[in-house]
Amino acid sequence: MFGLLLAFLIIPTQIKYVDTDWYNSPRFFPYVVAGLFVVLGVALFFSGRKKSATMRDEAQEVYAFPWEKIKMLLITLVILAAYVFAMEFLPYIPCTIVALAVMMIVYKQRNWLVVGAVSVAVPLIIYFSFTYLLKLRMP
Repeated sequence: MFGLLLAFLIIPTQIKYVDTDWYNSPRFFPYVVAGLFVVLGVALFFSGRKKSATMRDEAQEVYAFPWEKIKMLLITLVILAAYVFAMEFLPYIPCTIVALAVMMIVYKQRNWLVVGAVSVAVPLIIYFSFTYLLKLRMP
């Protein structure tokens, strides 16, 4: 439903039509995403119907979230909120290095070499890829 809403209501009203080749249009990528939403949604619907038809006689399992997982989710949301807030005052690279390092430590990565290498290498690779290869400005 979201894919259809996106394709027939949101994209035509929010993205300007440009008379150019179809693959250069500003609407091209959003229409691709909307099409994927529709195709994957239909596949998920039929997959769920097939599964429910085979499980009618079986007792359905109930899954509960343990408190530890909910706590980790809340900690992650706080870290991401602090990261977004810090991006207003600090550049991309130092904010991302600190956020990645804290996130890896929270998720119990205890090898400090891995924490340091990943938290420094990933933001630098992303920054230089966007800045020099794609010619886009990063904050």
